[in-house]
Amino acid sequence: MRRRQFLTIVGGSAVWPFAARGQVVRTKPAHIGVLQWGRTSAAGLERIEVLRQELNSLGYVEGRDIELDVRFAEESGERAAAIATEFVRQNIDLIVAAATPGVHAAKAATRDIPIVMSNVADPIATGLVESLAQPGGNITGVTFIGPDVAPKRVGLLREVAPGLKSVGFLGAISDPNTETFVRQIRSASEEIGVAFYPLLVTGKAEFARAFADFSGQAIDGVMVQPLFIIDHSADIAGLALKHRLPTISDEARYARAGGLISYGVEWLKLTRRAAHFVDKILKGVKPGDLPVEQPTTFELAINLRTAKALGLTVPLTLLARADEVIE
Repeated sequence: MRRRQFLTIVGGSAVWPFAARGQVVRTKPAHIGVLQWGRTSAAGLERIEVLRQELNSLGYVEGRDIELDVRFAEESGERAAAIATEFVRQNIDLIVAAATPGVHAAKAATRDIPIVMSNVADPIATGLVESLAQPGGNITGVTFIGPDVAPKRVGLLREVAPGLKSVGFLGAISDPNTETFVRQIRSASEEIGVAFYPLLVTGKAEFARAFADFSGQAIDGVMVQPLFIIDHSADIAGLALKHRLPTISDEARYARAGGLISYGVEWLKLTRRAAHFVDKILKGVKPGDLPVEQPTTFELAINLRTAKALGLTVPLTLLARADEVIE
């Protein structure tokens, strides 16, 4: 059941007139490297298609105006670094990098080629940009400010599971944002008197062990780091249900895949916004002059089927606030 779906973006919304900034005249298509952190999956291919569609809506024709070189890092830091290095060797015109580890790989490879980031949690804390308003350097783009809303997610878990006395965190070793997530969740848990139990893993191969550990420690609910739901929403939701653990993560796809709750930004919208940064940079604007955009509106999705399977009753007041209810 769809209620409402909107996203307000602040920062970087100014229109840059060609006469003021100077449109770049190209004699050949701009070569754009697209570095995806996740796997070559249906979800990953969907993000690429959305990027293509948005660029097309901005007037770019592939083969005539732009050429996209799409690579998937398959959740490997080494592979991401190799892809970024290859892009630099090819003297690519611009890099679009998704997820914080992917953007860091691109930054490590070049300080000259413009980088447009998308689906990044906290670019300031992880050293990608100097500030949102004045990023400086060669990186700009879109953030979903994940760690900052972590306390809200703790509160949502408690609303659905009033007896919540402990909360676990399934975190990613490979994500530079993990330390910030842990700090924010620990602080939020301590404020409401809830014990905090973080578990950091490398990826899918360790999910089953992690959930068995959460269950063995009698954890009452689990927060899942957004990086994992890019490609593993169904796997994590299944394990959570198997161990009868209420869970919450960032994007609606998690609730749709069987997770109990999601609260955050629709990542495909961020991918669309990234295309607008590509447009401005190709028209001559320096990345360091383009403020990083951040969302001010977040979407709440609740899976009632999962709640019923877990024996939980979702308060009517919470259902009334939901943007999407899966029944």
